[in-house]
Amino acid sequence: MDGATKLDQIRHVTLPGIATTLTIMLILRIGQMLQVGFEKVLLLYNPATYETSDVLATYVFRTGMGGVGGRMAGALATSPSLATAAGLFEALIAMVLVLGANYISRKISDTSVF
Repeated sequence: MDGATKLDQIRHVTLPGIATTLTIMLILRIGQMLQVGFEKVLLLYNPATYETSDVLATYVFRTGMGGVGGRMAGALATSPSLATAAGLFEALIAMVLVLGANYISRKISDTSVF
């Protein structure tokens, strides 16, 4: 690229060269969009903050295990079937997001995961 500026080199050579990799990485990261760092939330978790700090992962944990640290969380009883359903719902939503992103990518740029 004789005479091309760095910006022109990036725009016309580098970005088209890594566009496929960027697309694949974006598709795979879309599936993790619903995860929010379960451990960080759980460390600061107590019954006084359930209303404001409850996310789907901590709800599944609290419902399935019967509270933080094995203690019963108020009126919430241990319910493994409800926790399983909530976890499955989260996984299905993530799968739909990945399949949708893959479909859109395949139609726009002929690049897809499968």
